[in-house]
Amino acid sequence: MNQCQQLQSRMADGVRARRNAVTALPERSRPNVIALLAATAVLCFASTTFASDPTVTAVASADQVQVAEPFTLEITVEANQGSKVTFPEGQTALGDFDVRDTSDAFDIPSADDPGKRTWTRVLKLESLAAGELQIPPMNIQVGENGKVALLATQPVRVRVASVLEDRADPTQFRDIESVVDVSIPENNRNSMVSWGTGIAGLAALALLVGVAVQRRRRWTTPLAWAREQFDALDPADEFVLAKLSHVAREFLVMQFEMPETGSTPQEITARLLTESQIDAKTCDRFNELFDLADKSKFAGLQLSPDESARAIGDSRTLIEQLANDLDRN
Repeated sequence: MNQCQQLQSRMADGVRARRNAVTALPERSRPNVIALLAATAVLCFASTTFASDPTVTAVASADQVQVAEPFTLEITVEANQGSKVTFPEGQTALGDFDVRDTSDAFDIPSADDPGKRTWTRVLKLESLAAGELQIPPMNIQVGENGKVALLATQPVRVRVASVLEDRADPTQFRDIESVVDVSIPENNRNSMVSWGTGIAGLAALALLVGVAVQRRRRWTTPLAWAREQFDALDPADEFVLAKLSHVAREFLVMQFEMPETGSTPQEITARLLTESQIDAKTCDRFNELFDLADKSKFAGLQLSPDESARAIGDSRTLIEQLANDLDRN
């Protein structure tokens, strides 16, 4: 008789011996005693489920990425030879992350233990949301000799950075050094004149550099940034609509100096319309672009390269018209 069977026998004797005592307890105390006995029975059952418990690990290839930048999540289960491991099927999203691709390597001999096998799934993920995000736990079923265990991965934190982060403040001239004090010998008038001329020249040069930097930074407007992003888009890219939607959203945030709160594109346009920053027609045109990107993301809508090129051109025209209207006003 093993330890568990001995425990079960003693439990049965104890239950019979204490039945009258439990009946005599106050009504509020009886559920606690019954719950304690039930928990002991469950603990005994759990101890006989697996002789060697299976394990699971989840490792991300990066803990910080950019918006729409793909990375991988590798999930590995180690279990006894002959086990049956079942991963979830048909996953298209994990929390705020979209699943772009899945590859499996199942029932591979373990390099550390000949009696063990490994089952590995690699998920290619990306997110259009910015901030401190978390990949939620994934449940995996492991069966062995007619018994089943349910494993869960640990949540994985990944920071998704927006293109708006770490932007330079155009009011700060960080690349211009402050004036350096130079000691001037009092007994040499010619040296004093030379040093004075040199300092005046340096001050004039610093002023010219400051003007040049100020002009250059004025040229880097939200419209100029958006044009650069449009030029870099490839109409043949399967994610071009998502990237196009991201460019339009970031342009609105930069153009109207909105705080980065993680709002959806539709929430941003609704706020701008409410504040009379844009008119209803402009709001509708931006929302058409965002809705098109959502259909590509969630409904599998695919455009031909020609259709994608037209979408890029229409978006460029929309943003340029809005920027020009704001300049005129």
